[in-house]
Amino acid sequence: MAIEHSTHNEKDVVEAADITLLRRYQATFTQSREAILFFQHGRIFDCNPAALALFRIQDREQIAKLDIVTLSPRTQPSGQRSDIEGNVHIKQALNVGQVLFDWQMRDLDGRDFPAEVMLYRLDLPEGTVLQATVRDTSEHQAQRQALLQREQDLLEAQRIARLGNWISDFERGEIRWCEQIYQMFGRPQGERITHAIFMQAVHPDDRKRVQTAFDAAMRGAPYDITHRVVHPDGSVRTLHQRGQIEFSPDGQARRMVGTIQDITEQKRLEAELEHNAITDHLTGAFNRKRFDEEIEKALARRRRHSVSTALILLDIDHFKPVNDTHGHDVGDQVLVELTQLIQTSLRVPDLLARWGGEEFVLLMPDTGLSEAHHLAERLRQQIASHRFSVVGTITASLGVTTLQSTDCSHSSMKRLDEALYRAKHSGRNQVIEAPPIASVCDQPH
Repeated sequence: MAIEHSTHNEKDVVEAADITLLRRYQATFTQSREAILFFQHGRIFDCNPAALALFRIQDREQIAKLDIVTLSPRTQPSGQRSDIEGNVHIKQALNVGQVLFDWQMRDLDGRDFPAEVMLYRLDLPEGTVLQATVRDTSEHQAQRQALLQREQDLLEAQRIARLGNWISDFERGEIRWCEQIYQMFGRPQGERITHAIFMQAVHPDDRKRVQTAFDAAMRGAPYDITHRVVHPDGSVRTLHQRGQIEFSPDGQARRMVGTIQDITEQKRLEAELEHNAITDHLTGAFNRKRFDEEIEKALARRRRHSVSTALILLDIDHFKPVNDTHGHDVGDQVLVELTQLIQTSLRVPDLLARWGGEEFVLLMPDTGLSEAHHLAERLRQQIASHRFSVVGTITASLGVTTLQSTDCSHSSMKRLDEALYRAKHSGRNQVIEAPPIASVCDQPH
């Protein structure tokens, strides 16, 4: 009887915790600025106000008539039918636990728009359901298209004025450049150019690689290399060279004929596109995609080399009243200021990412639990003592943990979220550690 009574009490505790967690989740669900929809067996049965607004749903009674097909065009940009491709993502979410993908949506007014969708599997007492968090990426896509168009314009301009040509005369020991190449190197027109002068202009970090490529070309290999050059004024350009050796009948290298293209702007645009793909557009912190990549690398280091990596999950306390009282523009400014404040305390290898809403996550390589707790406490104090624009002071709750060799990203983040949950429900404005216990990943693979 005593055993049965203990088991009954434990069940009550678990059920009470589930109810508390559900209430917390419902509040987040209602207040989220991102569209959230729940569906089961392919049908939507609930969504938050943000989803109603995004999909132009005028009457909540319409929800029961909607599914992923009615909120999508017939086909996706890939050419695949939406119902077929959608089922692939649904099955993946059910098997793996969550999946992130790009999707073409359609609201009830018939407007198509690109979106980023995160599908989560939720195992509830009533059965398994899927949560879809949908973010309209129209603005991001427009920016990306503008950048791609600028890159295409640049490539077209380079095709027209396209390349500078050069000839390296081995018998005379000199290199003849066309006018455009003198400009690329920042050298005066007509200056006598030798191989030594050319190598002196090459960026010091690239010289060995360029010389190796040149020596290989002298043995018959293709000469195709990208490298930097330093102008006399200190500015740096990135050039792409191609060349071919002309040999005499007896096999002696007579000269090398080639072209050079200035690809500095192209490289800058590529870096900008890459940066935008991994960066939160509001705060400038890394986004969830980049964090997911880095935590997988950290888990691999933990398993192979036992390298300790710490995680901190930070959530602003009472952030909803900030938005309700001052408006979302002020709330956004708070997030920007908070990001800048956190970044002042980070080391070079540390990574800060916006986890979602007012939550931020930090990944710190070569860091133990004690050191991470110390940093988290310092961040908590800095935030509490900082005067934010318009709103004044705010506080934050933080959860701390370290990666274990048995972890996967799902189990480590679940443990970290539980620590943050305890911090929020123990009075807020505090740091709670998740004990570094070995945990078996409960996410299906």
